[in-house]
This record gives sequence, C-alpha cells and structure tokens, in this order.
Amino acid sequence: MFSAAGTTVEIEVIFTGTSVVTRNSIVAMQDGLIALAVTPSGTVQAYVGSLKSGIQVSATSSTTILDGNPHRIAAVFDGVSALVFIDGVLSGTTACTSAVLAAISWTSSQWGIGYYPGSSQPYVNQGTIDEIAVFSPARHTAAYTPATAPYTGAEAGLVALYHLDGDGTDSKATITVSTTYTLAGPTSLTTGSAATYTLVPDGSGPASAVTITPVSSLSGVFSPESVTLQASSTASATFTFTASTTGTGTLSTTNNGSLTDPATLSISATSASTPFSTYTLTGPSSLTAGSASTFTVTPGAGSAAGSAITITLASTLAGTFSPATVTIPAGSTAAETFTFTPDNAGSSGTLSSTNNGGLTNPPALTVSTPAAFSTYTLNVPSAMTESVAATCTVTPGAGAARTSAAVITPQSTLAGTFNPTTATIPAGSTSAVTFSFIPDATGTGTISTTNNASLTNPSGTTFSVTAATTSFTTYTLTGPASLTAGSASGYTITPGSGAALSTAVTITPACTLSGTFSPYSVMIPAGSTAAQTFRFTPGAAGAGTLSATNSGSLTNPASMSIAVAAQAVQTGPMNNAAITYSPWNWSVSATGAVSANPGAYLNFGFTGSTLQIICDVSANSGPLPEFYVVIDGQAPQLFTAASTVTVAMPSTTSSWSTHTCELIFKSSTCTENRWSPQQTSLVITDITLSSDASLSVIAPFEKKILVYGDSITEGYQSLQKLASTTTDAAVSDASLAWGYRLRHALGVEVGIVAFTGSGLTVTGNGNVPPLTATWNQLWNGQPRDFTVAPDVVVMNEGTNDGAHNASQSAVQTAAVTVLKNLIATCPSARIVVMQPFQGNGSYFTTTARTTVTAALQAAVAECTNGLVRWVSTDGWFTSTMPSADGTHPLGVSTIQDIMPPAVTSLASLTQQNLRVYSFF
Repeated sequence: MFSAAGTTVEIEVIFTGTSVVTRNSIVAMQDGLIALAVTPSGTVQAYVGSLKSGIQVSATSSTTILDGNPHRIAAVFDGVSALVFIDGVLSGTTACTSAVLAAISWTSSQWGIGYYPGSSQPYVNQGTIDEIAVFSPARHTAAYTPATAPYTGAEAGLVALYHLDGDGTDSKATITVSTTYTLAGPTSLTTGSAATYTLVPDGSGPASAVTITPVSSLSGVFSPESVTLQASSTASATFTFTASTTGTGTLSTTNNGSLTDPATLSISATSASTPFSTYTLTGPSSLTAGSASTFTVTPGAGSAAGSAITITLASTLAGTFSPATVTIPAGSTAAETFTFTPDNAGSSGTLSSTNNGGLTNPPALTVSTPAAFSTYTLNVPSAMTESVAATCTVTPGAGAARTSAAVITPQSTLAGTFNPTTATIPAGSTSAVTFSFIPDATGTGTISTTNNASLTNPSGTTFSVTAATTSFTTYTLTGPASLTAGSASGYTITPGSGAALSTAVTITPACTLSGTFSPYSVMIPAGSTAAQTFRFTPGAAGAGTLSATNSGSLTNPASMSIAVAAQAVQTGPMNNAAITYSPWNWSVSATGAVSANPGAYLNFGFTGSTLQIICDVSANSGPLPEFYVVIDGQAPQLFTAASTVTVAMPSTTSSWSTHTCELIFKSSTCTENRWSPQQTSLVITDITLSSDASLSVIAPFEKKILVYGDSITEGYQSLQKLASTTTDAAVSDASLAWGYRLRHALGVEVGIVAFTGSGLTVTGNGNVPPLTATWNQLWNGQPRDFTVAPDVVVMNEGTNDGAHNASQSAVQTAAVTVLKNLIATCPSARIVVMQPFQGNGSYFTTTARTTVTAALQAAVAECTNGLVRWVSTDGWFTSTMPSADGTHPLGVSTIQDIMPPAVTSLASLTQQNLRVYSFF
C-alpha cells in the first residue's frame, strides 16, 4: 500500500452484518501498521502495530453494530493513539506505547481486504464490506459527519479507494504485481573493496516473496549471498560484491519466482594502488631565536595508508616543536605542518623525524640561528630649536633579533627633556625605535646612550640649539568659490608666517549649506608648518559661506562666499512615460515638448532637491511665453521661458522624499505668428533634477474633455486690461479661464485649443485659420493626435464671427463641417455646442449674438447622431460682471459667475458627482 513512511493513516468502511462467529471479522488491514475488525460481540476494534509479533494496541468501540444495518466504521492512527469511529462518532481510543510506535512499519507488509494476509487463522470477513477508503494523512481525528455518497477519488489525502461494486478493479490505487526487477550498481571495481548493488521491483511488488541470487564470472565474495524482495512491497534490496582478482567479467542475478531477470552487467576490477612508503621533510634552514618557523611533512608517491602514521620530530638545537608530533591520518595523502622555535641565537644543528609506520625517514635538515645583533647606532639632528621637539633614532646593528628586550637610555650634556625617557628594542625585533629631545636652552651639547643588554654603545653625537622664532598665529583658507552639488572640491589650510607650534592644532571647517567634509577636520601637527587639505561636497544648490575654526588660539580666516550650482541630471527624452501631458495640445518627441496653446499643462513626480526646466526660445518673437510651476501643491511660481529656469523648492515640503510638479502654460503673445511660422509656442527640451533623482507618474483623471474656443477660453486679459505699459502675455492667464478650470471642478483632464481672434469663419490673431482648418491641427502641418478620443468635446466659438458680421448661413455651414468631422473622428464622444457669452455688447452685439446663436442651433439640429447637444449661456457673463473690456471676463468673473453654471451643464456628461467651490 505504501512505498514510504507517513505520519497518520485512516481506514474507513461501510459494514453490514448480523453476527460474527468465533473469531474477529477482519474488515481491512496492513499488519505492522493498522487493522479494522468487528468482534463476535459486535464491537468495532482498531489495531495499531503488529498483530503477528504481538507488539500492538487496540481501541474498542463502546457500542455495537451487528443490527443488520449499514454502518460507516473507521480505524485511525493519529501518530500517538488508536481511534475507532462508528457513524462519525469517536467510540474508543487507546494511546500507543513507545514499543508500538517503534515497531510500526509502513512498507513491510501486504494490504488485505476481508482477510489477514499471511495468517493461517480464518480471520475472514463475516459481513458485507463496501466503499473502503484509505487516507494518509488521516482525514478524521474527532467526531465528524459521515459522507452520504461514495467518494469520487479526488479527495485530499486519499491513498486508495475500493467501491467494491462487483468487478474488483475499481481501486484508485491500482495494484500492479511485479513481473520484473532492475539491477543497478558500479561497473568499475577495485579488488578488496566492496561495491554495492541495488535491486528494485517494478509495479507494486511481487505477489509473494522472491529470493534473488547474484553471481559473477569474476572471483569474489557476495554479501549476503542472496536477498529477498518482499511480497506486495516496492522496497528495494541491496547486496555487495568484493572482487578478489583483477580483470573483466559479468555480474547477473536469478530469482526463485517467475520474475524476469534484468540484463547482465559488464564489470571490471583493478588492483588497489600501493600505499606511500616514504615522506619528505621541508622547511627553512635559517631560523630566528624566539620565532616560530614552519616545516612540512609530505607523504611520498602512492595511495593513502590504511592506518594513521605518527611522525616524531627532533632537533640538535634547543627549542620547542608545536605540535610535538604530527599525524598523517588513515586514508590521507595530505601534507601536515609543524613549527619549531629555537631558544638560542648563534647556533647550528639538524632537524629530523622518525615514524611509527615503517616509512623511510627523510634526511635530516641542516638549520642554524644567526647571532643576535650586538651593536646599535644613534642618529641625532645636528641642529635643534629651543623648546621644539627633535626626533632621535636608535637602529639595531647587523645580526638577528634578540630573545630579550634591550632598553636604551639617552643622556644629554645640554638641559632638556627626553620623551620617552628610555627607548626599548623589543625581543624578536630588529626595527629602529625613536625618542624625542626638547632642549631647554640654546648652545652646543652631546647626546649619548647606554643599554642594559651588553650592547656596544655608539659614540655621543654633538648638536647645536638656536633660539626659537615666534610661532605662527594665523592661517589661511583657500579654495574654489564656485561648486557643484554632489561634487567634491578641495580646500587648503596654510599656516601663516612664523615657526611651527609646539602642540598640534585641529582645524574644523563649516558651511552654511548642507554637505560633507572629508576629513571632518584637519590637524597641523606640532613642529610643522606644512599646509593641510580637506574636501567639501555640497549636498544642494544655493549660496552660502565656508569658514573654519581651530582648537588653539590662532586667528581664524575670513569666511569664504561660495555658490553651489545644481548637478544637472538629464531625465531622459521628453516623451518619458513618467510625464503626463494635457491631451490634444502638445507635440511630444524625445527632443522636446511643444505647445501653441496657453492652458496646456504637464505634470510628474520626482525625487531629489533641485529642479530645472530647460526651454528653447530661439524661435520666439515678441514677449516670451510665461508659465507657472507648482511644487507639492504650494504657491505657483511664475516664470518667463528661458534657456534654463531654476525652480525653488518650497521650504515647507523640502523634507518630503518625493515631490510633485505641475507646469501650466499661462500665456503667450498674440501679436506674433502663431500658426506658420510658430513664434509664440512654449518649447521645453529637458527637465533636469539633482543627482540620483528620478521621475514618477502622477495618476491622471479618468475622463478627458477637449475644449475649442477663442480669446475668452485662452484667458486673454483675465488679469487686467492691456495697457501701454504692459504686454498681452503679462495680463493674460489661461489658468483663470473657464475651460482650464473645468479640470479640477469636474475632475477631468482638459485639452485647451483656443486662439485669440479666431472663429468658425474668421482668421484669428497671429494668422491662425478658422476652426474648420484648425480643429485637427496643432499648427500648420502638425496633425492633432486623436488616438485617445475625448469623452466630451466642448465648442465655444462664434464671438469673433459675430463681431465680423459673418452671415448665419456661413456660421452654420462652418459649424456643421466641424461637428461632422468630430463625429466621424470621435464617434463615441459627446459634443456640447456652448452659446457665445453675452458680455456688454460693445464688441459682440446683441444682434450679432442672436444671428450666431441661430446658426449654431441649426447646426446642432442638422447633426442628428444623438450625442450633440446645445447649452445656453444666457446670464453667465453680462455687462454687470467684472471684465477687462466688456468682452473678456476677469478671473474673478470666471470663478464666481461662469464656472457654477458651466459645471452644472457638463457634470452629467462626465458621470461624476461634483461640488463647486468659488475661491480667489
């Protein structure tokens, strides 16, 4: 049943019976694991363990089932106990002993239904058995509601399922009796070494136990001489073969059953190599007294020895081995090492080895320890300065290091201080040591030395001392004044005139701008007048000062004024997917983004602390375009297009890790060519950020509205009336016009296409053609991209047509042309034809408005696709409301008077619930 051990197991059966005579009625079992039976008294028993060996426990139900009715009974082993269930009720339980748990076998016995496999006793079933299911892991360990229909075979943990519907072949786990077996193992053998071979039956195992006998044409020993494949078991069996002679031959098997024997294996045996019989001893010949030297023992040619070999070391020199012996382990040919530390210098001798394994010992090594140095030299500066430390050096003479330290004591005939008072040459060292001498007076003197190690002292050295000059009291700070954020710049600290100081001074630089100093501080050492340097890496652009302070009493230099430029990082092409553009009024490519329409906008998220907008104004004429930049929703910053526009980061949000940017095309002049050539467009070629910064997307609104209009929609004179002291770009602001303000009032993306002086039939300022020619062009020859169609199109045209006395039929014909083109291009878009505003009638008279209104309403009626509607603007903007000239509303009129009815008229088309707020 099982090919590997599990953790828990359950047998569930439907049993029907009226009597059980003499012996238990076996329902289902696998001895060694679990059994389910019905007793003569009618109780149900669950066995766990081996019935054959008697190492088992049983749980007996508290109720009986021999009433002639079907009962669903189950035996469960939950890993620690035997449990018995009747119709889903836990009816008995017994804990398993440790001996039972140890004796449990999942794979060694045959599975039986209605009988005890392998037993001579008639424990046969004496009732009706149906729907046998085996689960591992166990399905139930507590009371449960029994299934009312047969299991399907797809249940979790199902190992075997027998419906017992009469054909005997309906098990989920099909039992396939073995007909053959495989033989696997090595084909290359070594004489004297056992090789392991494995036999594996096919299918579910043989019907009865089969004995397999291996044979070989090569001489050798099998262990065991035969093996058994157990009945109904897929367990493998193994044997070993130890070849006793070299050569080639075969290895095969036979069986006492009816299994097909596997193919014969071709094998070859070679003799084992001869273990090494020699070894070498290597290492240095020149040793140092008191210092450990490493030596190596290396096995010679041959295979590894069968037992460990101990190498014992010896030397005619006094000293210490570590370890005292080395061992070449059994089965190893790896080299082993040891160290030898001689005790005395100036001696020679040998180093040898012996072994306990019968190996040939190598020749002894000749070793020696050179004599230790017996002299030393003293180097003293010939010229010194009063009260200034001078360094003196003691250098060991020729020879090896000493085994004990040598203490050198200096003296001077001229008053002064030694630091330290003695200098020590450590044991095992031949390195020079130093001490300093600070003379207290001027004059000539001699420094000499003595020692405690019987070394030959050098002759005294004569020196002269002059009076100290005044030490420097100032220092300078020099370096660049123009820096770049993120880039390091070098600065120099230079001591002023005068002698060196007797104590070190620490200089600490500081800057009013953020940044990093490396090192954090610099030191002018005692006795030095050398310049020192540091580097400063500013963290952000700006202007500030760089200064320095000191730990002494020096006069600090004046602070330096510095200017830090942002480190420009190109964000990539302007068609970067992270930049969201307002629809239908930009031409965007890798090299730039161009818009001819104030009210166009773009936005993006970004990291870092700096932002620059790079514009191309080479084609602009007259007043340059103006635009707003809004960072993190703070106050808009107004800029005139320039080659580089640096945007200030708001202090209130400077700590944010990510920022938002929205750029709004505020205005451009209408006095220059706007169509061909373009002389008023806003051209952005790059967005640059600080080092390591990046762009990210700001999620756009779902709905999109395309707005066609004239100077009112463009925000012409929405700030104030044009005067001789101002420019039309300065007094205009598209963000205060009704079209742009639909964006946040409705929560939509808005594409503003509006030109001053333009109409359905008239040419506008800057040579812009009528809407019949411009509805699908950004400017001359540049198509408007309708790949993404608008949800709503709003057309507010006709004011200039009426002011120029266009006829009703001309206006109607032009409007129908535009509407039908839009319907064909954007067949699902809702189109709103908005009546021109009233104003005070000075430019667009009441009569003209009546004519244009009739023309537009007729055009709407002519376009009958059901998606075109008319919106009246009566009362939205009248002569009583603030305006620049009676025709163009100021921003306050737009916000306060025009926007509420405009939003109400359009809200249903965007299918959003809206609130309208007026603020200014």
